[in-house]
Amino acid sequence: MLNATEFSLKDKNRLLLVAPYPEISQLAAEINEKYNLKVIIRESSNYSVEALIEEAKKFKIDALICRGGFALKLKEYQMEIPVVDIPVTGFDIIEAIYEARKVSKKIAIIGFSNVIQGVPRIEKILGIDRSRVYIRENLDDCEQLILNAMENGVKVIVGDGRVVKIVEKHKLPSVLIKSKIEAILAAYEEAERLIDALKQERVRTKKMEVILNNVYSGIIALDEKGFISSINPQAENCLGVQAKQIIGKSIFDIIPKSHLPELLEKKEPELGVIVSLGVMRLVFNRVPIISGEKINGIVITFQEVGQVQEVEKKIRNELRLKGHVAKMNFNDIIGHSKNVLQTIKHANSYSKVESVILINGETGVGKEVFAQSIHNASARASGPFVAVNCAALPSTLLESELFGYVKGAFTDARKEGKIGLFEQAHQGTLLLDEITEMPIELQARLLRVLQEKEIIRLGDDKVVSIDCRIMATTNRDLERFVEDGNFRADLFYRLNILNLYVPSLRERVCDIEILTKHFMIKFSKLYHKPVWDIDKDALEVLQEYNWPGNVRELSSVIERIIVLSNHNSITKSDLEFINKNNSKLIDNYKSLDSNKLLESLTYEAIQQALNESGGNQSLAANILGINRSTLWRKLKYYTSHK
Repeated sequence: MLNATEFSLKDKNRLLLVAPYPEISQLAAEINEKYNLKVIIRESSNYSVEALIEEAKKFKIDALICRGGFALKLKEYQMEIPVVDIPVTGFDIIEAIYEARKVSKKIAIIGFSNVIQGVPRIEKILGIDRSRVYIRENLDDCEQLILNAMENGVKVIVGDGRVVKIVEKHKLPSVLIKSKIEAILAAYEEAERLIDALKQERVRTKKMEVILNNVYSGIIALDEKGFISSINPQAENCLGVQAKQIIGKSIFDIIPKSHLPELLEKKEPELGVIVSLGVMRLVFNRVPIISGEKINGIVITFQEVGQVQEVEKKIRNELRLKGHVAKMNFNDIIGHSKNVLQTIKHANSYSKVESVILINGETGVGKEVFAQSIHNASARASGPFVAVNCAALPSTLLESELFGYVKGAFTDARKEGKIGLFEQAHQGTLLLDEITEMPIELQARLLRVLQEKEIIRLGDDKVVSIDCRIMATTNRDLERFVEDGNFRADLFYRLNILNLYVPSLRERVCDIEILTKHFMIKFSKLYHKPVWDIDKDALEVLQEYNWPGNVRELSSVIERIIVLSNHNSITKSDLEFINKNNSKLIDNYKSLDSNKLLESLTYEAIQQALNESGGNQSLAANILGINRSTLWRKLKYYTSHK
């Protein structure tokens, strides 16, 4: 509660206080004078409830302050004007009882529940007989309750203003339960809070009304039994009805095939359901409103199928023109090896959330295939998929491509300016390929985008909010880049929230056969050359090869063979160039002395462990069975002697 010395009211809020007895009127008047307030004061004895309501409307009152029966009665009218009780504390009641006991111990307490609510907690302490506590039910039962108390031998009555006034007629002592100045100030404070809350709710309601009346879809809200509680103009137009005709009616009378019983049982949304209504075909979304375990209602949104198809066609055409479409899905990833299936499982889990993803893997393993698959399995699948290779553009051009620019931002800038890739990826995904090649000064701007979800175009000072998921790929050891000062540590930790390592072809040798046959079918159809088989020796050559270019290199090898082939099967002789490459690798090892060979093998083992751990040195050290500091020293040594 506010301290009396600090109390003030907002100038625009108009309060009306209904005083239950003259002393409250006097206190309220003193408060008005002391704090320069303009609270309107009326005494309840001079007004009926209806007259007070008219008075409140006349003066455009924002809240009514009152006590006892008047407060309860006003609340029954369910007005838009909030009604605030002047609080009566247990101390107020104790004080009244204390005064009454000076007269007699045979005390009765009469009042409305909101006035004497503290009595049950203190009746044992004060020795009050529960049978002498009388709860008033309405404004006219006071007389009878007083007579009942007198019949029970009561010698003094404690109550509110009306009780005291009637007791005087019966020449019986009485004590008034009084409210203090702090109680009035507390009521004012509560009124201010309720007024503010009501105003905010009205603003929210108005906003929602504007939204519902201007959205593209028809919307119908139902209660938990399927009766219509509201409908927007688009739904009225589509169904050919008026709100006043169907509010309160069952949805089954309007849309017989709504299948609501199933929805009420499942408690799950139904999206994209097509319903025929006369000559119209509508696409329905039905979403239950659930509080705890109970369904409190259902919201139905719908559009005509033709409208949905037209909008979808426009969106897809626009995205195709810009090339911002993800074409790959998890079903397009070929392989049945354990590590590939595990990677797909992790990627699928990542698609269900919105966090940043860092995809590690060697050149040619298919990092972008995983990025596109994650996008297409996510809630952003209908949005754009925008990819940019950070190594393919100079730093100045990369910055303008990512952030966009306004007219006159720099020489040779387009006159109309340009929207950047962050904005083009709005409500979709932006893939930053080869993130290690991003200049250090541009990394700071990227970090801010990840933190604030905002960008500023070049040459502009306006902040633009963006909503896109960020993915990044790299074939480098990012931790090493951080240690060498070539990559910001804070950006690394921002990017490395969800890490996905895509295994190299060397780590999934068992997939080479199925991948080879896939590429054979693909390129045989493309070049109209029926090369449908591969012999055992040729397959062994492919499985023994090192594949530095991974799946991309395998694809290129098969394409070359099919283009040059004059027969229907791939043989070992078709892979002589592969054998030559392997021989060069073997010769390189043979030319090393034993120490150099050991160093080379150790270095390869470290690189293999780093690849398996997605570049994480701590995990790589665990794989190798050494501590991280040893791994770091060996890396430092081998990189300085290469």
